[in-house]
Amino acid sequence: MKKLTLLLLCIIAVIITGCPHPATCSKGELRFENPPFVLGTAYTSPGSLYNNGMGLSASLNKITLPSGLQGFNHSNILNNPPHPFGTNQVIRMNNTVLSFDLAQNTQKVEFEYLDQGGTINLGAKGIAHLYIGNMYTMPASMVINGVSITKSSVSDILNPQGVKVAEKGLITLKYNADIGSMIIGGQELFLDNFCFN
Repeated sequence: MKKLTLLLLCIIAVIITGCPHPATCSKGELRFENPPFVLGTAYTSPGSLYNNGMGLSASLNKITLPSGLQGFNHSNILNNPPHPFGTNQVIRMNNTVLSFDLAQNTQKVEFEYLDQGGTINLGAKGIAHLYIGNMYTMPASMVINGVSITKSSVSDILNPQGVKVAEKGLITLKYNADIGSMIIGGQELFLDNFCFN
């Protein structure tokens, strides 16, 4: 009976929030809701963004471009992305990256993205072999520093002329031991519903 009740609560949570992974984030989650994230907040310089007090923390840092140059514009918390995406509040990355220190023994990370083009940075277990490229052409599956990274549930968003203007989907990182750290960011990238296990 308890299992059935829990399952029903999870189904209701999915219907209400749209979150693809309710009640399964054993190492923490990050959903950009209030509290602690206030709608409209703009982050205009690198620095600490989040700490759950249990080993999971995130900071904003500079993006690395294909040329090797680095830059930082801003990130902000909003609830009206240009295309339907995420749950309630999301974070917009505008030439910024999120750098995560993960809770001990985190072996899986999932998050939703909406990308409107430009360069993204994606990596795990440090900055060596960081993926620096375009989300649209990123392989559906790759390995960075031993961490398996997959892109799934991808939907292309087209303008009235049939030209692709955005892409949304789910990215999953898996490793058979402690991932330790990860980086994700971009020039026109929206993120939400991070789940850590």
